[in-house]
Amino acid sequence: MKKIIAIALSLFTAAGMYAADIDAIISSLEANTVYDTAYSESTMTATGSLGTTESSFKSWSRKNGDTLIEIDKGSDKGQKVLRQGASIFLFYPDAEEVIRLQGSALRDSLMGSDFSYEDLTGDDSISGRYTGTLEGTETVDGRPCWHILLTAKNSRETYRRQEMWIDTELNVSLKTILYSASGRALRELHAGGIRKIDGFNVATRMVMQDLLKKDSRTVLTIENVAINKPVDDKLFSRENLTW
Repeated sequence: MKKIIAIALSLFTAAGMYAADIDAIISSLEANTVYDTAYSESTMTATGSLGTTESSFKSWSRKNGDTLIEIDKGSDKGQKVLRQGASIFLFYPDAEEVIRLQGSALRDSLMGSDFSYEDLTGDDSISGRYTGTLEGTETVDGRPCWHILLTAKNSRETYRRQEMWIDTELNVSLKTILYSASGRALRELHAGGIRKIDGFNVATRMVMQDLLKKDSRTVLTIENVAINKPVDDKLFSRENLTW
């Protein structure tokens, strides 16, 4: 009996350590990637069956998930994208109208790229939205990484599962696979060009592949970024879209 109790206590302790490990990993990731505010200027090169397109845009975001994107180069020049909670509002200057997106539409392509609206405007927090499990450790691009699996707590999440390989030292996900509710892999993201910016380790080069398309690939390069600097609240209003 004593031996059975000892084994049970040992298993209980190990399970507690396992849970604490994944919580610590997610906490460290969020401490490095979730900001009060952020501003960036980026370029994007998308390659697909119809050739290659280039675009550039500016982006402002704040911690509650609000994001504004202004496209200043490419076929969508002048378009604005505003994220407020679970809704996205698109402004087309030629049509002078605002269109609202919700639900599965958040997985649609942004600017004809392999990045979706959710990918470029979604809330980067994890702990309140996903349950995580630690799958082990692996090497990605020569770097030791935690391999974790995230399962959405809410069925309304755009991606019901995410698989991440998080650099154990830099607290950046070097590889991410995004899944649908049915478990189908939709997109795969590789991150690199890690730089220390405003005290955070930031990936300045990201390569996204839409796994449902053949030979589809988009390279996003962050040219300029500022973290936790003052941002005007008016930027995140729907009225600002038509200015």
